[in-house]
Amino acid sequence: MQATARSIIIDFFGVVASFDESILYRRIAEACRDPGSAFGALRGLPSTPSLIEGRTTLEEVHEKLVAELGLNLSFQSFHELWLQPYSAPMPGFASLLKELSRQYRLVLLSNVDRYYFEAIRSLHPELGYFATQLVSYEMGSSKPSAQAFHAALRAAEAPAHLCFFLDDKPENIQAAQGLGIQGHVFTTTSACRTTLASVGLLA
Repeated sequence: MQATARSIIIDFFGVVASFDESILYRRIAEACRDPGSAFGALRGLPSTPSLIEGRTTLEEVHEKLVAELGLNLSFQSFHELWLQPYSAPMPGFASLLKELSRQYRLVLLSNVDRYYFEAIRSLHPELGYFATQLVSYEMGSSKPSAQAFHAALRAAEAPAHLCFFLDDKPENIQAAQGLGIQGHVFTTTSACRTTLASVGLLA
């Protein structure tokens, strides 16, 4: 990757924000017929493709959980529970975003459902450093699909070889690399800084 990169595409959960979905599973499981088995059955629920791509409503999720897991919550109570934060700003990353925004066009590319993201986005003023925010529920596509990455490249206003991608999931980095976008599997802000410096994107 050359220092001539013009844009950096960045994931939200696991990069801009740390998160622990088990907090959500526990909250929901406690209101189910068998909390122990429900906890396991809920794994991956916030990442359900149809939900994060806007094809399934939260009302439909609620109905499914009532039928399959004996969820004993009204929709209103379930909705309020769903919106309670289980994520927080990634330590040190806001300052890194500020630095990067001075040199590069920043594009957010996130797999997330409409309900949770709209509830927490005000908790992340660092989102203001992004020139464009692409979220799966608005695009109708999600990572690691090529469609999602092509949308990010259009927003980046740069060809693939002049973009760099940060994401916490190796499979998403691999998909981006298949399109000619170089990237880094995010673990910590410190390690990310080291990688960006090594490829000439940070002094």
